[in-house]
Amino acid sequence: MRKVFLGFSCFLSLLFASDPISFDSLFKKQLGLRSVTSLEYLSSGNADFYSTYPYLGVYNDGKNYLDNRQISLRQTFIYSLNDSLDILINARLSYTQSDTQEGGFFTPITYNTEYKTNFNNLSLGFVYSFNSIASFIPQISAQASIFDRIHFNTAVKMFYLKSASAQFSLKTYSDPLILSFYIGGGYNENLRFKHNTVNFGNALFAGFDSSIILSPKISLDIAFSQSYQNASKFNGIKYTSNYSIPNTSLGFSYSLNNDNAVSISSSISGSSSAPSSIIGLSFWTKF
Repeated sequence: MRKVFLGFSCFLSLLFASDPISFDSLFKKQLGLRSVTSLEYLSSGNADFYSTYPYLGVYNDGKNYLDNRQISLRQTFIYSLNDSLDILINARLSYTQSDTQEGGFFTPITYNTEYKTNFNNLSLGFVYSFNSIASFIPQISAQASIFDRIHFNTAVKMFYLKSASAQFSLKTYSDPLILSFYIGGGYNENLRFKHNTVNFGNALFAGFDSSIILSPKISLDIAFSQSYQNASKFNGIKYTSNYSIPNTSLGFSYSLNNDNAVSISSSISGSSSAPSSIIGLSFWTKF
């Protein structure tokens, strides 16, 4: 199993920004540039919109949608400056179809679909890794949005430096399991649309990511997260309830060669405030 573990280390370096080299000295840093490209399909099953990075967050643009189906393309670049510090830059684009219903008791009910294409976000962040404590590697990470392009009702506006997040994690390897526990928070500043102010609520989140090595090239990936986010407010008045967003995902990763890996995952949730389904495909590469 040790050969299996070490043979899979190139893929793990992309996932955790480090290489396992043994069970005692758990990490060997991969200096230089790496890339993660992710394609994701998300169906909300409700009136809300969701983002899955850096945590599962939510916002409501003030319309009573029946469902929002979203295809997102996310590009992340990771550059390791030294054995402790990684710099991250992340960009996200999305295409959304939103189903609406109009009419009622006295007028015919009509169904419509709205289409939006959006360059949602560009953010900058870092990951700092500490020396190991027993078999755990502590890490802190933080990100701040350079800009967010927000749709609210019929308005679209660009906002700068209005959202941020930070988290603390513990990572460990125990043959054949790779495990990471984390806890963090997200901050959303007030957004001003003409004479109105909107706030999408701050968040707390926690969870774990795990991979079970099945062969030198394949791992089974299991993850769980739980987010709590405050209600959205319009001019200081709540127009949604508080959110509790659990999410469980299952997937597989495959190491193509020493420099590239691919993974696929599917997520489910039993909560009405969480997305009804998330399907993701990611491609890791190092240069």
